[in-house]
Amino acid sequence: MAATGASGTGHRSHGAASPGLAATPPPVPWRRTLGLVAGVTSVAAIGGAVQLITGTYTPPVSDLEPVGLHSWVVPGLWLAASVAVPCACVTLLAWHRSPRVGTAAIVAGLLLGVELVVQIPFVGLDVLQAVMGIVALALLGLGFAARGIRGPAEGNLTTSTDPTRVTSYLYDDHPAQKESDAFASGDLVVRAAARTAAGGAGLWRPRRGPGHRDG
Repeated sequence: MAATGASGTGHRSHGAASPGLAATPPPVPWRRTLGLVAGVTSVAAIGGAVQLITGTYTPPVSDLEPVGLHSWVVPGLWLAASVAVPCACVTLLAWHRSPRVGTAAIVAGLLLGVELVVQIPFVGLDVLQAVMGIVALALLGLGFAARGIRGPAEGNLTTSTDPTRVTSYLYDDHPAQKESDAFASGDLVVRAAARTAAGGAGLWRPRRGPGHRDG
């Protein structure tokens, strides 16, 4: 009866996961810094766009004659679309702890760089552009740093065929529980990864029959 009970509770479907193995988003490096930098940049870009669109504080309109524009409305809209909106998206993703925040930051940094390159021929170089260039580089650098680390939540314990990923997933947080679930899952790859990784840590214990005694 004991063997039957153990067998009955030992088999699980490959899609099932114990509460201890619930997939949670891994921590994103530099998330708060990205959110802060992008948020401040978005607010500054919104302010600049409003000034350009309303004509509150703008360079001379004559600077736009080479492209056939007679007001700063279109450049203001472009500033909002290419800088304010992407940076706001980065801040929102950082707030929600999204693993996509790194990619969004890279896109925002590239768009900010394009904005600076486009405006230099018309308004020339100034200190503000140098500062925004540093911000663009910061968004790119932090974005790549945020993308450089991936957690085990990207994989699935019962479907992954990468023993390295499975091993990391099994032993990072709850070794004993994850070893048990690995063997209950019936996945041969998971079993092999669990046995290999647990051997050095003393977690693997061979199963013995009821009548077996240690010598």
